[in-house]
Amino acid sequence: MSQDADPSIEESVPPVRRDGPGSILRAAREAAGLERAQVARSLNLEKNIVEALESDDVERLPEPAYVKGYLRAYARLLDLDPHALL
Repeated sequence: MSQDADPSIEESVPPVRRDGPGSILRAAREAAGLERAQVARSLNLEKNIVEALESDDVERLPEPAYVKGYLRAYARLLDLDPHALL
């Protein structure tokens, strides 16, 4: 910040949220004491899909419609609000 800048302007800007749905899911899974393999079995998904969801790796994920369904199911499994992740 330069000396001429008004500090009240910077304070009024809300912080940018950097957590994608993957990091939220990963943190909730770890807090629940679950392994990725357990989540994959519960959701009937391949483990690599769970890994891609947690890392927000869209290149390794299928069509967006499927991903939305996966995110909803994963959120419900962890007792999270699915709408907050989408």
